[in-house]
Parts: sequence; structure tokens; C-alpha cells
Amino acid sequence: MFKTVSKKISLVIIIMLIGGLGGIIADRYLFPYLSTTDFFKKHDFLKRASDDVTVINKTEQVFVKEDTSIATVSNQAASSVVSIISYPATDAKTVAKKSAAGPEIKYGTGLIVTSDGLIMTYVNAINANNSQYKVITNDGNTYDAAISGTDAYSNLV
Repeated sequence: MFKTVSKKISLVIIIMLIGGLGGIIADRYLFPYLSTTDFFKKHDFLKRASDDVTVINKTEQVFVKEDTSIATVSNQAASSVVSIISYPATDAKTVAKKSAAGPEIKYGTGLIVTSDGLIMTYVNAINANNSQYKVITNDGNTYDAAISGTDAYSNLV
């Protein structure tokens, strides 16, 4: 008698497991697919089952050539890199102070970070004291520049 009861209990457990797995599969895969068909669109219970589920039916292949994609990305980044030339200011006091050490012309690079032309660079890349600045862009244009601020903690200008 004990064997027949344990067989019945194990049979009920197996049926519940199979039914539960079938319900999960139907809820995740079958109902969202059926809700996209014209025949089943009018049934409310399928509309609720397809909430927050995206069914994608069309597939296409996209071929990306590595050489052209790297060139495209690098050209986009290169257009924001600029050359910065810092040279001594031309007033008489500054020229007298720096004439003993020779002209301190320094070449560095920077990065355009905003659309209005704000450029960021390191203090080490330029002469930060009493200097004038020229910026040369990737397309060859030259602009005068001025320091708008420095950050001693991060060493950025």
C-alpha cells in the first residue's frame, strides 16, 4: 500500500513539473508569437501576455569591413584633436625675463570637448604662465586661444 501511495505522489509531482515547464514555455514563447498573428490579435488574454515582449521576425546579415570601419572611427576622433603652440607674450617685461633662458616655445596637443571650441589639455603640454597660444585644427586652420581655467588637482587646462 505504501508503494502505491508513493507512486501516485511521484506521478503527481512529475505531472506538475511538466505542466509548469509547459506553462513557462507557452508564456514566454508561444503567446507572444500568437499575439502577433492576425487571427489571435483580437483576444485580450494574448495581449496581456505580450506586454513588454518584442518579437522580431525579420533577420538580415550585416557585413562590416574591418579596414573601412577602423578608418571611419579614427577619422572622427582625429578631427577633434588639435595642436597647441604656446609662446612667450610679447610685452617688454616678459621678454626681458625670458630672454636669459631663451624663447620658450612649446608644442602640445589638446582635445576639442565642446561645440563652441573649448579645448582640454594637460598643463605640461603648454606654457601656462604669461604665454600666448595658437591652435591648429586637423583641417589646417589656425586660431588664437586663451586659458579659461586650470585644475591643479587633475593637471588639466
